[in-house]
Amino acid sequence: MTLTKAHIVENLFAKNLFTKGESAQIIETLFELIKQSLQDGEDVLISGFGKFSTKEKHQRRGRNPQTGEPITLRPRSVVTFNLTWSKRKNLNGETPDSSHWGLRASRLDYAAKARSCEPSRPSQGVGYEAGS
Repeated sequence: MTLTKAHIVENLFAKNLFTKGESAQIIETLFELIKQSLQDGEDVLISGFGKFSTKEKHQRRGRNPQTGEPITLRPRSVVTFNLTWSKRKNLNGETPDSSHWGLRASRLDYAAKARSCEPSRPSQGVGYEAGS
């Protein structure tokens, strides 16, 4: 089943927070804000869900699939969506745990240790005598 705007309105109305008319108006306003932001070239980040952004496609050569005739596809903007890391893990049946962040932290610790083991460079002017 596809989730439609009407389904979203019904679910919001079922929570008994708003009337059906108010629910429809809230959803309409939300989608208008998202559309306007994307048209203005801004990203839309919904924390814990994902990020909508626009991407510019350059002019390119293509082919008419019915005739096989070469055509030129004009430049255009497309909307992309990236799901958050935790939602992607849930979608794939994995539980989002801290192992990802633990791995990142261990890499940062390793990098810090590596920097601390580097031989220090003598600073100029210290222990330097002119003419020697």
